[in-house]
Amino acid sequence: MSLLIESGGVKDIENIAGNVTLTSCWKNGASKLEFTILPDLAPSNGSYLTFSPGADMFAGRVFAHRRTQDRRIQVTAYDQLRYLKAKDTVMRKQMSLTQFVEVIAANLQLRVAGLANSVIPLDDYLFDNQTYLDMAYQSISDNLMANGYYYCLYDRFGALALTDLLDMRLPLIVGEQSLGFKYEYEVSIDSDTYNQVKLAYDNKKTGKRDIYIARDGNNIGKWGVLQHFEKVTSGSDAQLIDKANMLLKLKNRETVTLTMSALGDVRVRGGSGVRVILNDCGIDLWAIVDKAVHKWSNGIHTMDLTLVIDGSL
Repeated sequence: MSLLIESGGVKDIENIAGNVTLTSCWKNGASKLEFTILPDLAPSNGSYLTFSPGADMFAGRVFAHRRTQDRRIQVTAYDQLRYLKAKDTVMRKQMSLTQFVEVIAANLQLRVAGLANSVIPLDDYLFDNQTYLDMAYQSISDNLMANGYYYCLYDRFGALALTDLLDMRLPLIVGEQSLGFKYEYEVSIDSDTYNQVKLAYDNKKTGKRDIYIARDGNNIGKWGVLQHFEKVTSGSDAQLIDKANMLLKLKNRETVTLTMSALGDVRVRGGSGVRVILNDCGIDLWAIVDKAVHKWSNGIHTMDLTLVIDGSL
């Protein structure tokens, strides 16, 4: 395991850093590396560091220090996605998701590597005074509406990567008999479940608002009306009907969330796919790692995972 700091030379601080934690998410911004260190050894803000505990897991820069009660400094570093918090106005004009990620990287002078070719051109869209992160995630969502493919945007050891979630599946089983030692399992219609989708389009030619609705009467009977509403700015009748139906297909289901503590595996990050087997719950399915928190303490590596289980993935 190595934790290298580049600041006036390269220094390995693995043996003097404590409580190392690495957090990564599927679609919630930059990965974050935290550790504690003695004040006179703490790297300055902006210092570049890499973390390789048996695999290259993190590359980024120090963004913050916090002094703790035990007279140590807690250091916080982020990878390149941290820079996507910058706001700007950008026109996405007839380009694919891959091409738009290249535009974002060029605007912010970020390195890229291994961008999957998403192929489908997205509709024109003006992002006005929005963060680049929001632009990227909306474009990923727009691509999902266009062709049904999920993508993950993340930093791969110092370079932006865009990968189809199916290509992020690991040959790994987590569960009662494999790695996992504590879990909570929730089935809900409370947060991201919709059985009626309503799209509104202000038609400049007619001066009227056109409404497009897709609904599932059976689930409305079981759950009541759970409506997703969205204003759209472009699209033909056929395209907006297709979008409403695609949103209904994606959202008209119970959400299944599993939180699990497990022995650490350096391959797991936000966006990874793992197979979950929980005999008590009757589960044997693929799940996406929505959030992974890796911890190294006293030579022991553990991870806390938030997993999203969706039969459509």
